[in-house]
Amino acid sequence: MRNIKDTFTILRSSLYVLRKDKELIIFPFLSGATLILVFIAFIYSTGQLYTEGVEVLRKNPFFYGFTPYLQMFIFIFAVHFVITFFNAAVVASAARRFSGENPTVITDFSDVFKHLAKIAGWVFLISIVVFIMNFFKKKGWLGRIIGQAVEIAAEIACFFVIPVIMIENQNPVNAIRRSTQMMWDSWGRQIAGNLSLYLIVSLIQIPGIILLLLAFDITNPNKIHLINSVNLGFGAVYIAFISAIYNTLIEIFRVALYLYVRDGKAPEGFEFDSLQQAFVPA
Repeated sequence: MRNIKDTFTILRSSLYVLRKDKELIIFPFLSGATLILVFIAFIYSTGQLYTEGVEVLRKNPFFYGFTPYLQMFIFIFAVHFVITFFNAAVVASAARRFSGENPTVITDFSDVFKHLAKIAGWVFLISIVVFIMNFFKKKGWLGRIIGQAVEIAAEIACFFVIPVIMIENQNPVNAIRRSTQMMWDSWGRQIAGNLSLYLIVSLIQIPGIILLLLAFDITNPNKIHLINSVNLGFGAVYIAFISAIYNTLIEIFRVALYLYVRDGKAPEGFEFDSLQQAFVPA
């Protein structure tokens, strides 16, 4: 019961920041729109580059030379850069709010551009890891386990990298060391806030999922292609909106937790006990 109570307290505290800076909600939508453009560019370039199709790569991985692998790396980098860029904007805004300032979209983007080189360097490093791990995951069940384990370990160790870059102005390598050290200081514990918020938001998304299901006439297989556009539209918009709120709250929570670990005290709007319980015994 205590964990549930602390989770709702963290959720309420994160919403407190979001209510003060409602413009934060636009960043996940901008991120999503930009990612759509990245996917379109990737699909278009694939059609232009590989006139013989991509199936030939199954028999001859170097039929097109190194071009497919370079393109894949660029795609991975672009996707992670877009996500990190807009997450950094939320981090910048939350950091200003916790320091007593009144952030705006202009100040948020300004802060991100000040650290753009460091952010790009960080994204380059994680893109290399993701790129290599993708090959491991194609090497049978053992490769998938190794790849997944490395990605999980890296995600935990680098949990505070973006706040460290944005707030402490550290370069990517030092930010990784700093983030790892902050996690090591609480070794033997695990962060439960992300999972708890995710579970709550997943429950809130159920109405949107129901609307999406109702958009299709699943009772009649012969008419499964018929779509109720109203239910489909409302369901998609609802899920997108809730997902945007979730992504924003997670970044706010990340900054609050970073400040708690760094300073040993809760930032404005958060309770010390609730943040302390975000690190629960493993």
